[in-house]
Amino acid sequence: MAGALINITDAGRAALVAPGNAGTNAHRIAEIGLSTGLFDATDRTLKKLPNELKRIATFAGENVAFDTIHVTLRDDTPDQYKLYGLGLYLENGVLFGVYCQNAADGPIMEKSPAALLLLSADMQFATIDAARLVFGDASFTNPPATTERQGVVELATQAEVNAGADDSRAITPKTAAARYAALTGAVFTGHVDAAANVADTDAQLNIKAASGASGREAKLRFYGTFGNNADTGTRLVASIRAGFDGGIWGKEYLDFCLNYGASNDAQKDALQGRVLRLAAGGRALFNTATDDGTNIAQFGGNVSTRGVHTFGFGATVAWANTDATVAYFRSNGHVSVGSEAAAGFLDLCAGAAARARVLPSGRVLIGTASDDGSSLVQAAGNVRASGEVQSTSSNTFRTVTGAYGAFVRNDGNAVYLMQTASGDQYGGYNNFRPFYWNLATGAVNIDETGASTTFGGPVIVKNSKPFAVRGDAGVQREIQFQTGTALRWKLITDGAAESGSNAGSDFYIQGFNDAGAYLVNPFIIRRNTGRVIMDKGATVNTNLAINRDAGEGQILIGQNDGYFYGNTAQAGWYSSTKGSWTYNFAQRNLYVNDSAVWHAGNLAPLDVNKGGTIYNDVWLAETKRIFLSEGSAGSPSLTFNNDGAPDTGFYHVNDGTFAVTCNSTRTVRFTPTLTAFDRPLTGPTPAAGDVSTLIPTTEWVTAAIGAATIGQIVMEPRTAARAGYLKANGATLKRTDYPALWVYAQASGALVTEAQWTGGRWGCFSSGDGATTFRIPELRGEHLRCWDDGRGVDGSREIGSWQDSQNRSHAHGASAGAVGDHVHGAWTDAQGWHAHGVSDYGHGHVTNINARPAQAGDGKGYFGPAGGNVSRIDEWGSSVSQSNIAINGDGSHGHNVGIGGGGSHNHPITVNADGGAETRVRTVTLLAMIRAY
Repeated sequence: MAGALINITDAGRAALVAPGNAGTNAHRIAEIGLSTGLFDATDRTLKKLPNELKRIATFAGENVAFDTIHVTLRDDTPDQYKLYGLGLYLENGVLFGVYCQNAADGPIMEKSPAALLLLSADMQFATIDAARLVFGDASFTNPPATTERQGVVELATQAEVNAGADDSRAITPKTAAARYAALTGAVFTGHVDAAANVADTDAQLNIKAASGASGREAKLRFYGTFGNNADTGTRLVASIRAGFDGGIWGKEYLDFCLNYGASNDAQKDALQGRVLRLAAGGRALFNTATDDGTNIAQFGGNVSTRGVHTFGFGATVAWANTDATVAYFRSNGHVSVGSEAAAGFLDLCAGAAARARVLPSGRVLIGTASDDGSSLVQAAGNVRASGEVQSTSSNTFRTVTGAYGAFVRNDGNAVYLMQTASGDQYGGYNNFRPFYWNLATGAVNIDETGASTTFGGPVIVKNSKPFAVRGDAGVQREIQFQTGTALRWKLITDGAAESGSNAGSDFYIQGFNDAGAYLVNPFIIRRNTGRVIMDKGATVNTNLAINRDAGEGQILIGQNDGYFYGNTAQAGWYSSTKGSWTYNFAQRNLYVNDSAVWHAGNLAPLDVNKGGTIYNDVWLAETKRIFLSEGSAGSPSLTFNNDGAPDTGFYHVNDGTFAVTCNSTRTVRFTPTLTAFDRPLTGPTPAAGDVSTLIPTTEWVTAAIGAATIGQIVMEPRTAARAGYLKANGATLKRTDYPALWVYAQASGALVTEAQWTGGRWGCFSSGDGATTFRIPELRGEHLRCWDDGRGVDGSREIGSWQDSQNRSHAHGASAGAVGDHVHGAWTDAQGWHAHGVSDYGHGHVTNINARPAQAGDGKGYFGPAGGNVSRIDEWGSSVSQSNIAINGDGSHGHNVGIGGGGSHNHPITVNADGGAETRVRTVTLLAMIRAY
């Protein structure tokens, strides 16, 4: 990895080169200067770093090659600046070498007051021994990373990742996904290994349908190439699909489907036919969509077997077979027929009806279902004999019940079971011939008249003699099985014309519903071919043996020309037009269209329990996916081979949400509506002033806010300045400490000299010492007034100038105070003696006595004086009258009054003071602050 080229100054080279050019002196890098401006780094005469902000000693270095030093700088001060260049100072103060960023590249980095600057760089020396330079022993060195050493790496571009030749740069998940296995799908050209330890809820490979809709299947497709033409492009051959039948739990299925006949270049499921379904409960459905829910094997078409069907195991087995006309069920041991239930009974049926019944008690009922509860053998009539039952009469063994009589008749030619006409119980026989046999030939005829026959017991045919159901050509023959009189099953041969070539008289088994109506035709045997047809499938509870004795066994399934087969060398499926697959016993390998299938013998397997390893690129076809288990932050579903514990990778949180975990710590979550970061987000900072849709970093926001608000005055109810602000207290600052505020001061139009500032321009910035410092406004204890700016209200005022208080011109009211005690003389004139007369007219008082009403009390009453009988206290009162005395007038007259003078004197007037030490409006105190960085 190329380093940043350091330009060695003449002074630095002189310090480093030994006398006589005999080698390189050893020196120590003591300080590194930081430059905040662009300069010519090729100027070898430099003695001091241009635009130097400060020097730092917090750095470390390490030789990573003979000509390269890896240097790490650290600055955790609250300074804010843009870094454009570096300078290396030796322990003796000599500027050894410098580096400056190209102008087109902008600053190396920018530091905010709250940020920690940590910069790592490789410095390359072309003509000196870099190993002779010594750095301090700080512990934060970050050298380039190698396979043996931790350190800093560069991220590779997508082109470098795709090339696969760079062994020093690192890849990101995004570039890795585009190069290797993208999350949206990948194509694998080599074998696929998915190795993992799994529990009973895990899998090395999950194939899932996407959530969000009903009836979706999980699908796995298989492709192959033609084996009989020049076209070697892969074509869709088969698929395996899994889903829910009807979407109900417990109705799961797994389908095996093949293309049927026509080209399927469109790769449509509709052009594939299902050949096998494995349904819930372990049932297998061959070429049928109808699941009866019970039978283990069900067939939707013909099942052809060429050989004996064998049942059982051990020394005793049974088998079923047919010849051209007869079906057999046999055993090389004992045959047990009956019920295993404690309360079950056994019926022997003939003529589609039960003729004999063996009860759980061991009693046998013949011709009747009525049990007397005691007799071991019971018949629907009398049975009595101590030896032969003999009769020389033609008619014998007559039984009479109701309106009929029935008897056995031997006419010398045949023996008949006969009956009488109704009402003629003891008479001759009628026209029915329900049963007779020819004495000369032994031939038996039953129900010759077609009036139906019912057997209540077994019908036994001995010594391999046929049991024949005969009929004329074109007539259907049948055996019925009934429940009571309700028809349940029929064994029939059809009435098709027998025109030669073994046509006609095919054999059927038919089923009937509860009402006795035709329901199903599950079993057919064609006479001309011997082929067995099962319309509703078949269930084989044990082995299904097909041509086990010799030759090859074959099973034909579905509407195609292929068949499943097995012989002594191999087993599989073969079609002359649709291809084949075979398992070869000797080679222990599977072949598809005569091509070997990859397996554990020729590639590392992807075992469902042990996993495996993929050693080459992997692609999935379009629309195909890899499904992973849910995972967690501590155990992600997708992780990385060389990542140490705890794991780093991806896992599924819930529907629509997945997350990234780093060492078991969730860092980011992705949902359909947002991307949530659980840890701080970092990224490239947009250019200053950028108004695009790029995400701003804290650096960009801080810079934007700082650029927009540097120099802004704010007032807040607080006692300490907030971050980024200083108290507006007229403090003197270093220009290098607050470069942005110094730039603002210079552009504000309110920058004055220090003398002007101390002379009253406190609201301005001052230029400080004129070189390294400046002063900020002083606003403590001051009211603020907007600059007049030519309006004329407060004219002649300069920006930031201080103005003392004054009162507006106004008037005061006055009052006279009191003078000392003094006397004013007064007099009236006389008007002569006179008298006033008095008149008295007299007056009187009227006295009233109030009488009480008579009341009863103590045996006597009382009342007022008029009655003359007063025995109680009386109430007396007199009326009020005014006096009738008046003073008479004596005519009109007046008196003259005069007041004498008090001498010459003054009254002093006093105006009282009002207010305090200053003129002010009603106020609230707030802290004035200025935005400084």
